[in-house]
Amino acid sequence: MRSLAGVQTLLFCVLVLVLAALAMKRAIPFGDADATGWSSGKVSEAFEDHYDEVFPVKRLGINVWAALDYLVFGSGRPGVTVGRDGWLYTDEEFNVDSGAAAQVERNLRLMQWARDELSRRGVPLVIAVVPAKTRVYPEHVGARQPVPLQRDLYERGHRVAQSGAAPTPDLLADLTRGKSQGLTFMRTDTHWSPLGAQLAARAIAEAVRKGGLTNPSPRRYRHVESAPREHRGDLFNFLPMDPYFSALLPPAETVAVVSDEPAQQAGSASAEDLFGDAQIPQVTLIGTSYSAIGTWNFVGALQAALGEEVTSHAQERVGPFVPMVEYLLGSQPQDPAPRLVIWELPERALVVRQELGAFALPAPLAQASAGAAHPKPLAR
Repeated sequence: MRSLAGVQTLLFCVLVLVLAALAMKRAIPFGDADATGWSSGKVSEAFEDHYDEVFPVKRLGINVWAALDYLVFGSGRPGVTVGRDGWLYTDEEFNVDSGAAAQVERNLRLMQWARDELSRRGVPLVIAVVPAKTRVYPEHVGARQPVPLQRDLYERGHRVAQSGAAPTPDLLADLTRGKSQGLTFMRTDTHWSPLGAQLAARAIAEAVRKGGLTNPSPRRYRHVESAPREHRGDLFNFLPMDPYFSALLPPAETVAVVSDEPAQQAGSASAEDLFGDAQIPQVTLIGTSYSAIGTWNFVGALQAALGEEVTSHAQERVGPFVPMVEYLLGSQPQDPAPRLVIWELPERALVVRQELGAFALPAPLAQASAGAAHPKPLAR
């Protein structure tokens, strides 16, 4: 490990010296300035503008270092773990904080509290634990493996989900079996694919049916799919090799833009349907970017699988617990009480500390969720 760090340091020093020489060459033609300019700071501003304008080497330097890291060491910036065969994984499926074991216990208690709170209100909760990409596609993971704490994370989360009265889908089984139909996770993105989202929606709907929680008057939906388009996975953001070394990046992916729209049925648009309670969604979805990003069409697929409209409270970049706690304890008026709540919850979120200090949680949960906002990560 020390020898590897030494090689990286040496390469970095050489790169800095080369770029410094190029920067000096670019700076020389700037010219002289009068004393007034120097004293007023205008020359400094002008030099910054000149430097940014004539110094494409700045981006080249970033690209070169990223390319060296990727080609020589098989790594990228913190945030991505490079796998095999052009596969990229989020660091969240490999890294854990120093207090991760305790954090998992806190988050499992938060799951139980949310289920019990909704049960107290007479609303069943279906918890759909989304397995990690490393769990569904372990064959493309490289030398770096998830730590022992993460090996049974899905099972622990799924076990808590099953402990309630509501039915529980096993998305790990469905997303793994679905690999025979196509990719259920995107190769260069942290998220599932549109196919994976569709399979998850069907698994959830099947669990809902088995639990006797289906809509007695299901609605038909029409599946619409457009031509595939290129998709830039979010994990490319941690491999800054564009534009000079973009050819070294894993191959780009394509996704077909899909949607599920209500099918117009003859004679179905009564006055009651248009203006009455029939138009109020009876299912609420709480979730993360797996649900909130339209590219995956999870909300549409879920509506089609259930045969009814779904109100989504999914949010990006805050994890699964903030939207749920906001829904249960937030100051904003809620929708009418739904017949059913579905909670899309990625297993990798179970090891992440939740920022819930703004909410009036019950005392035991508030104490469990307190602590350092940024615990020290363990060594990679």
